[in-house]
Amino acid sequence: MTLPVVTLHRGRARPFWSGNPILFSGAVAEVTGDPGGGDLVEVCDRDGKPIGQGFFNPSSSYRVRLVRLQREEDLPLDPEGIITARIATAAALRKGLGLPTAATNAYRLVNSEGDYLSGLTVDLFDRTAVVMASALWVERYRDTVFSAIRSLVGADTQLVYRVSNAVRREEAMSAAPEADPCDPVEILEHDLRFAVDAQKGQKTGF
Repeated sequence: MTLPVVTLHRGRARPFWSGNPILFSGAVAEVTGDPGGGDLVEVCDRDGKPIGQGFFNPSSSYRVRLVRLQREEDLPLDPEGIITARIATAAALRKGLGLPTAATNAYRLVNSEGDYLSGLTVDLFDRTAVVMASALWVERYRDTVFSAIRSLVGADTQLVYRVSNAVRREEAMSAAPEADPCDPVEILEHDLRFAVDAQKGQKTGF
């Protein structure tokens, strides 16, 4: 699989070898190929050594969001495969922590940079999952994200998609589509009951 290449300025690669997922525009020396918004690209140091792969956005100061390191040979190399594998790993981590429980049915399923999916946050509120996008790639691969979530937490899971207007401007995203109506959800957190407005509440609603 041949990808467009983003080459870094000399001396700017060290944070990314260590796993920093956000590559700002000022670190880019050159781009080979013609990647569009949300395309997967190869990131290399100035000597041409591959660091990893990430999603490109020519309109954002967050020029590349790395989602796969070169040393992660067990991860797929296609966008859909990377996203699906990362979400599965995030879900397995929460399951290993014992979530959900009888006393807590609300938790963060995907924590953006913390789960190496910069720009994607997913909060699960019982049978409702709120997908909050802060990167163009999430919108482009929204169907893949939705499919991965449903395969892990249930096909009957209601999905709510949210993007702030500020993010749409920064990431050069299209206008927000009309959202399906969603009633407030009652959740449990340590046996305390809360009502969550997944559509209109702050950030993901809680």
